[in-house]
Amino acid sequence: MTATTLMAFLVTPHGAFAWANTLDLFDSGVIVTAPPAPARINSTQQDIELVVPVRERGPLGQATIIIGADDSIRIRAADLVGLLRSLITPAAAQSLTGLANDQGYLTPEAVRGLGFDLVFDPGLLDLAVSVPLEARQRQTFELGFDTSVTPPTVTDRQAGFSAYVNYRASIDYLHRDTGSREKGLQAPRFDLDVNGSVGPVAFENLLTIDADAPEAFQRNASRLIYDQSDKAIRWTVGDLLPEGNSFQSASDIAGLSVARLYSLRPNDRFVASRSSRSITLREASTVDIRINGATVRTLTLQPGTYDLQDLPLTQGANAVEIVVEGPSGAREVISFDFFSDATLLAPGVDEFYFSGGVRAPREFGSIDYRQDDPIVSGFYRRGINAQFTAGANLQATKDASLVGAELVYGGGWGLTAFELAVSNRDIEGGGYVARVEHRVFRELKTLPGQETFDFSIEMRSREFATIEQLGSATNFAYQAAARYSRPLSRSLTASIGADYAKGRDQLRDRYGVTTFANWRLNYETNVNFGATYNSNAIRGEETNVFVNLTRRFGARRTVSAGAESRSGLVRAGYSRAPERSLNDWAYSVDVSRTNEAIGLNGAAVYIANRGELEVNHATVFDNDGEIANQQTSLRAYGSVGYAGGRLGIGRRVYDSFGLVSAHSSLGRRPVLIRGVSALEESARSGPLGPALVPLGSYYPQSVPYDVEDLPIGYDLGSGLFQVQPRLHSGYALTVGSAYYVTASGVMMDDQGQAVSLRSGRAVSLDDRDAPQADVVTNRQGRFAVSGLSAGRWRITLVGQPALIYDIVVPDTTLYRAGEIRPTVTAGGSR
Repeated sequence: MTATTLMAFLVTPHGAFAWANTLDLFDSGVIVTAPPAPARINSTQQDIELVVPVRERGPLGQATIIIGADDSIRIRAADLVGLLRSLITPAAAQSLTGLANDQGYLTPEAVRGLGFDLVFDPGLLDLAVSVPLEARQRQTFELGFDTSVTPPTVTDRQAGFSAYVNYRASIDYLHRDTGSREKGLQAPRFDLDVNGSVGPVAFENLLTIDADAPEAFQRNASRLIYDQSDKAIRWTVGDLLPEGNSFQSASDIAGLSVARLYSLRPNDRFVASRSSRSITLREASTVDIRINGATVRTLTLQPGTYDLQDLPLTQGANAVEIVVEGPSGAREVISFDFFSDATLLAPGVDEFYFSGGVRAPREFGSIDYRQDDPIVSGFYRRGINAQFTAGANLQATKDASLVGAELVYGGGWGLTAFELAVSNRDIEGGGYVARVEHRVFRELKTLPGQETFDFSIEMRSREFATIEQLGSATNFAYQAAARYSRPLSRSLTASIGADYAKGRDQLRDRYGVTTFANWRLNYETNVNFGATYNSNAIRGEETNVFVNLTRRFGARRTVSAGAESRSGLVRAGYSRAPERSLNDWAYSVDVSRTNEAIGLNGAAVYIANRGELEVNHATVFDNDGEIANQQTSLRAYGSVGYAGGRLGIGRRVYDSFGLVSAHSSLGRRPVLIRGVSALEESARSGPLGPALVPLGSYYPQSVPYDVEDLPIGYDLGSGLFQVQPRLHSGYALTVGSAYYVTASGVMMDDQGQAVSLRSGRAVSLDDRDAPQADVVTNRQGRFAVSGLSAGRWRITLVGQPALIYDIVVPDTTLYRAGEIRPTVTAGGSR
């Protein structure tokens, strides 16, 4: 039972009686119905101090109150003002503090003069607070996310050093010779990711071992990463991940980079541009948020001023209505238009990436570090206001450079992006490129879905080239494209697009038209079909007609079929997805025919606790029915992780991980890690060591656990680990502890009388590091205390007189101590 519930039993005789009979469960298993509670709140004839929850339209926290012998209520001012500080103005907080008495307590009668109302509920044992409108701060209400859910408190810490190896092992068998490989068993290939962290620094190494390659051992990348998550900034040194923006090239660089990544601060909700409006409510009201005529959120708000931010807009142009209806039925409608798109940043929010070093292209299975070829690259974007985002970018080497700029505007009529870049190379000279894109999204009122229109045009000079081009490759003077899409009915959506490119010199113009439709017959059956026409200098005129059908049978099984005219393709396939996270199969089989060949393919994957195993077979027949190629492959995927002195084996880790083991008090019982549902396992410990649990990074996560064949009465705690990993960090987590014993009994004083309605602490006399345990008694002196271990414990009851009890707890999960008498009282020892 929680401390608050235990205190509730102490406040009234009704509660004490119920608590006494709850304790009787340890002895007789009989539950006695409690009699009605008397009218008095406090019948002990002395003041009682309690810590109770405080609520104001929801839980705020806890505060200390005193229930006087005359049933009066006093609230500690510092606690109450601290809980209300985020809701009330500084002036109101100062006024409340000034009303406190000499002991620092407030009374409901005193604060009522300021318009506040405090009501103590002896049944729920909580304190309800009502805040007047004039004392409230301006509040922000974010509508795009579930603001009623508070992220869990992080309670577990990652190891100082952790590492894991992701492996992908494969071996192929060729049933006949091919152009580059001989028939028979091929040499195995291993792709390895060796990642981990040392303190706040993460490391990554990407390796390949392939005996058939020109270089049997290949190091594909090595880098160190340091994240400043509070600033959403990532520093990387080593082989950098290519990044590019606008017309930039994604160049392989070895050096140093810095980037702003808002994924490092997942609780931030301000990256994309959002609309907001402020409303002031004089009375409790219902607020409907309507986007494009549809109600997307209904709120019940108390009086106050609210900033409604992060409106849940659809992508594109939005007509927004905020409808406020009071208890009298009076309505107020606030209307405005807004355009939302992911390329717009909120005002004052920026994103950037800058890198510098030397070129490091991957060539022939190794990295070529060109120390005489320096390179810098980067871009910067910033939200000017809710509708404007501007940016600039730069790339430069010793013989080439590119400088660009962009401006994005979102209005009620759509999103328009302007991009411009100029290049310069020592050989070709200077050039330019300019592009304009316009996008319109409009939610339909009569049909589900959006009506969309996209248009773009790009113009390039003859001399324009990126830093990666050896010479000018601009063959078209300008290119234009347009696409329109909309639902035609509740089950049919269609689109049409066209593009045109103006050839330069002898190159012919290129143009094409594409039509596409998606027809959803029902939830299980979907058909898409269309046709394309293209004309270009290489293949001439081409026409293609295609159709694809997908039919689901339940949530896991799918049949698909398709055909297209250009290649003569006809195909059909069947697949099954796994039903469980562990110990289940996924498989697929498909057959296809084109103008050149017939293919038959099949694959099966078994998902186990310690990894995944895949078998794949592919056969290609020529038009004469002869086998042109046939290959069978065996592949294994998994990871090996190390953290906190533990080694674990499991499925692949993509970010961070936890190794979960059972405490020695649980013996060899397996730890079960729960999956999406409480009935499903995602990992378990066993003879091969701890359970390995893949985790994300930089956001709070819960790892639910259980133990197979748990001893009766064993206290596992909350059943959840709460973690927030850094990049590539690992956790060594233990289920259970040495403090799993629950003791019960009756506390007597020196005279043999039950010690009624007292509280105290239990402290281990054998282990200084043991956590203290709270102890309370009911009217009959009964107590039950959990979180003890085998050994000597001292229970100290506060009050007059102070009482001390020494008990010896045996190695069991439930210990019935019977009647115990004090070892030491306030006046001395017995």
